[in-house]
Amino acid sequence: MAQRRDDGRLDDLGSGGARYGGWDVPWRPPDGRWPDGLMLVLATTGQTVFDAAEDEFDLIAVCGFVAPSVDAILSVHDGQERTIPVLSHVGAFVVVAVGAGAVTLTPLSAAGVPLGQARRFG
Repeated sequence: MAQRRDDGRLDDLGSGGARYGGWDVPWRPPDGRWPDGLMLVLATTGQTVFDAAEDEFDLIAVCGFVAPSVDAILSVHDGQERTIPVLSHVGAFVVVAVGAGAVTLTPLSAAGVPLGQARRFG
């Protein structure tokens, strides 16, 4: 994560990462689902951030992959809902939320119907 300074430069605020091994290469998403469901979450990160008025907010990012049947992800955070289309051909996604508290993600069909259990992060 980074923060833009008044002069336009970016300052690192922290770092994170994940590393997995033993996967077949080239990697392909499963035809159906992973053992835990339709979302494979590989990493989450969060940090407290401040706006120009010094008000405090939670910044949360969740990344991973969804199964081919998932067309969008419903993100609920701090009382607001967003439907985020999954545009990647392999189902890769990143959801970033700023506000207060945890973020809840639910996989959706093309018709907007929930396809699995909601998962909470943060």
